[in-house]
Amino acid sequence: MLKKLGNSFGNGESVFLLFFLIGGLLAFLYTFLFSSAEYAVFSPYLFTDTIAVPFATLDLSGLEIPIEVDNFLIFQEFKALPPLKRVFESQAFGILLSLIAITGFSYFISLQRLYFVAGGALWIILTTLGNFNGLNIGGPSSNFALIILLSGTILPMIGIYIWKPMLAFWKRWLIIALGFILAWITLTLLSPVPNPELFLSQHLLVPAIGFSLMWLFWSGPAVMNGVYVLLAKANQSLGLKISIQLVLIAIVYLTLLFNSLLQITGDSTLPIPSINPLLVIPIIGFFGWIGIKNKVETNPEISDYPNVVKALYLLGLSLVFWTIWKINMASNEPAAEFIKHVTLYSQIAFSIFFLVYLYSNFLSVMDSGKAVEKIIYKPYSLPFYHVRIGGLIGMMVLIIYADGIIGVQVNSLSNNILGDYYYESDQKLEASILYENSWFRYRRNDKAKQATAQILFELNQPTLAKRHLEESFAENPQVDNILLLADRLHLENKPLEAVYYLENGLAYFPNSSKIANSLALFYTKIGRSEEAIAILQDFDDEVSFSNLMSLKAKAGELDLEDWENAKALIHQINSIPYQRLKGGNLDSNTADELALLAEDTNNPIIIQSALRNIFSQKTSSEIEKDIKLLDSLTRNPGYQDYILDLQETASIRSLGAQRVAESVKNLKGLAFRNSGDAAYYLQLSADILAYQLDFEKAAIDLLEAIGKGFQNIQPYHLDILKLAEEEAEAEKLALEYGLNTKDTLNAELLIWKNFHELTPSKAFDRWENIEAKALKSDFGQRVLMHKSHGLSDAQVSRIGNQILESSGPNDFLREFISNPDFSNQDQLILFMSWLEMGEELSANPYLTPLIFAAADRVPDSLERYNLLNSASEFNKDPVLWAAKADAARKVGLPNYATATLEEMKEWVSETDLIRLQSINF
Repeated sequence: MLKKLGNSFGNGESVFLLFFLIGGLLAFLYTFLFSSAEYAVFSPYLFTDTIAVPFATLDLSGLEIPIEVDNFLIFQEFKALPPLKRVFESQAFGILLSLIAITGFSYFISLQRLYFVAGGALWIILTTLGNFNGLNIGGPSSNFALIILLSGTILPMIGIYIWKPMLAFWKRWLIIALGFILAWITLTLLSPVPNPELFLSQHLLVPAIGFSLMWLFWSGPAVMNGVYVLLAKANQSLGLKISIQLVLIAIVYLTLLFNSLLQITGDSTLPIPSINPLLVIPIIGFFGWIGIKNKVETNPEISDYPNVVKALYLLGLSLVFWTIWKINMASNEPAAEFIKHVTLYSQIAFSIFFLVYLYSNFLSVMDSGKAVEKIIYKPYSLPFYHVRIGGLIGMMVLIIYADGIIGVQVNSLSNNILGDYYYESDQKLEASILYENSWFRYRRNDKAKQATAQILFELNQPTLAKRHLEESFAENPQVDNILLLADRLHLENKPLEAVYYLENGLAYFPNSSKIANSLALFYTKIGRSEEAIAILQDFDDEVSFSNLMSLKAKAGELDLEDWENAKALIHQINSIPYQRLKGGNLDSNTADELALLAEDTNNPIIIQSALRNIFSQKTSSEIEKDIKLLDSLTRNPGYQDYILDLQETASIRSLGAQRVAESVKNLKGLAFRNSGDAAYYLQLSADILAYQLDFEKAAIDLLEAIGKGFQNIQPYHLDILKLAEEEAEAEKLALEYGLNTKDTLNAELLIWKNFHELTPSKAFDRWENIEAKALKSDFGQRVLMHKSHGLSDAQVSRIGNQILESSGPNDFLREFISNPDFSNQDQLILFMSWLEMGEELSANPYLTPLIFAAADRVPDSLERYNLLNSASEFNKDPVLWAAKADAARKVGLPNYATATLEEMKEWVSETDLIRLQSINF
């Protein structure tokens, strides 16, 4: 078809026609097949909740001390945003329609006088109906704008028709185009309204719809005509019963059309398929082209130039495609419904009367096999007027059957056009009035109602906006309006009312995942978690699955299958705590990839949630890079609402790298700066210190956390207090929270009491006296970790071999105990590998052997003192404190040395203190 088209016209004309036709068809198909023109804008509103996940657990002979950190779960709640402002599409359509009009006028000049006059009159009528006087040139609604428009568009065409009718096509086109350009420039320069070029572009939709209707009337019998021509040509010399074939095809086609009419009028109860009437238009175009070729080739009286009629036909088809594209882009539902109704009316009525004409005149020769298609339009005027008049009568019958709904649609679509102009030019009050009136006139008008409510909220008229939403819910429910109403009720702290509308909304739209997700999250807020989970289990989209996984994690239901397969970023972030709750962890490669993906979103909620979840595990690699990243985010103005969360993440990241001192100090700083969450930070600090066997400091932080409002007291907290000799406080809490606890600690737990205050030799003696194999191994590990700096090689070897015998082989430990020399770099690396540490020797102040290894590698005496002093703020190891006193004397701080030794008397015996002072550090 396209190749033949190119041969039918000049090269320049073919390019124009092909551009309009192919571009229009692609735009038409794109908007319908991919729903790209949907007006409603739904955005998943992100909010977070926290869930405690296991970070580490210390098992001390029946006393489990867990460290749990908060991970983020990102929930997505759909919100309805204001409709899109399609300013660019509107202006592009204005330019495109002008080009089509210029091309059409250039062809109209070649028509006979009657058709030329009719075309010009139609343009005048449609531009008058287009409300171009709203440009207010010379005063409100004055006629100057229409006069300028008609002068610039009609006069050049009339002039050429009268004086130069044989002028070349391109010359005609350029002259008419110049008139259009001058008219547009004059109108936009003289008009006082805001954005006059947008006003012009929007209102050009009226003549576009008008000419589209004329094309639909022209092509009314196109399908039946084209089918008959194909059958007739195929039947030449065959003599088949094409009359029967045509009847069968007509019955199927008309039944499909009529059922579609019943459906759009709400009367369809037949078990017959229907079709979107707008999708019939390409079918009309295809068969119409076959029919129009047959007409012009057999009836030269139609035009002096048959190719002009073909060109106008293709141009009209292109205009219909582009007009439907514009209508869908603007979400002008009344206009779309109007086109649907007119398409069905015209196709049903004209097809029936064409068949009546055909069978009443040519039935006797239809099956003869002769070229009957060449004579069915001779004389042309008889069938043309008879079919048209009969078709118009049929259309009137169908219009009456549909209660004249097209009149209401015309009124509503024109209000929408003007409302779109006001909306896209930010004249909100005027837009709301027009949209409101448009919906009042015609209910199938979703964009108008949504835009009205959104604009009224922006104009600070929430009561009126809610009234519109409630009216929509009662008369014509919409997903976006239901979500907007529920969101507003949520802001007004009316969750039960929001649930009511969402529940009923889900009954109206049972397949709407947007309503389902919002309802599930509202259920969660009012304590109906089981119902929330039940709702989302019926949906399999990414958002629903991610929310479902998060809700199940909160409820402790870790039974989801295929939870790892979803690829959405938010789902992957949420899957990290879910994975940890199931006992898993995140591998480093996945963590790095996820961090990069999160950073690319440039969304603070996603980034800070991803970093928290990724960093909530033990790893020492790239700790400086990670801390620097978190620090940079806290200085970013876009993260001001997340500073505390980022600082907490930094503390957790430090803990993951075993920077215990740094982590605890940061948590206490957070507690000081944020009194509302101080209890949580202090409790976490207490658990970290207890994990390091420092029960004294852990008890201090725990009691302070309780004083700040911490209430999640667990039995292990009472044991921590008892190990810190806070028995009275433990008993008080046991009574207050109804916890069962033993009056005294068992002997196995008592061996951990004051562990860090032991000298290495006394720690070794305590280890030797332990008989239980498992306990001996656990205690031995701690002795090697914290006290091996003061043990002999033989003692280290004995403890190490017992650990290997009890716990199984470990190459790092086996190699280390063969030569426990911390001054040897290779042996030091083996020791740290056994502890699964990074390269930082002084990261954990409680690992005294590594503190000494770090101090021995510091050449500066003052720096050595500062290192030992920092560790002594946490660690009460007697050897460490003695070394600190010695370092203080060496840097000229004898008073500090004396004060240190005096303080050591609180937990070190006089004999041990004298012996410690004799050590050569």
